[in-house]
Amino acid sequence: RKDPDALYRLVDENITPYVDVDGIARSVMGQYFRQATPAQQKEFARVFKQSLVRTYAKGLTSYENQKIVFKPYKAGPDPQKAQVNVDVHGSSGQVYPVTFQMQLDKAGEWKVRNLILNGINLGLTFRNQFGSAVEANRGSLDKAIAGWTPDTKAMEGSSADAGKPNKTAKQ
Repeated sequence: RKDPDALYRLVDENITPYVDVDGIARSVMGQYFRQATPAQQKEFARVFKQSLVRTYAKGLTSYENQKIVFKPYKAGPDPQKAQVNVDVHGSSGQVYPVTFQMQLDKAGEWKVRNLILNGINLGLTFRNQFGSAVEANRGSLDKAIAGWTPDTKAMEGSSADAGKPNKTAKQ
C-alpha cells in the first residue's frame, strides 16, 4: 500500500505472464477490433494491460489472509479450454465465487482469458464499457482508447454486496 509502483511491478512480473492480455483486449474491443488499425489494437492492449495491472494490484491491497479454496477440476468438452473455480472466504464469513476461464495458447501454455467474480463476467462488462466509451466519443476509437479506464465499481460491489441483485453484465 505504501509503494504502489512496486506492487504494480510485482503484479506485472508475476501475474500478467499467465494472462492472455492481447486476447482479452481483442475481446473487450469486440466489434471495434476489426475496425481498429493495428496501431490502435496494439495501443488498446497496452492501455488495457496497464489498467489490468492497476486493478489487480488494488485488489491485492485489500487481501488480508482470507481463505482461498480451489474447487476440484472438472474437464469440459474442449481440451483447449478449462475453468478454475475458486471460493474466496471473506473475513465476515461470506463466500465469493471466482471463475478463471483458461485457454491454451499457441505455445501450449494455459492463460487466463476471462474472469467471473461473484457472477459478474468481467470480459463482458468491460466490452460493454468499451462500446459505451466509443459511443460517448462519437465513434472515435482513438479517444475511447486514450480515455480507457474500466469501471471496477461492479467488482468492488460484488464482494461487498454478495447476494444482492446487480445490474452489471452476468454470464
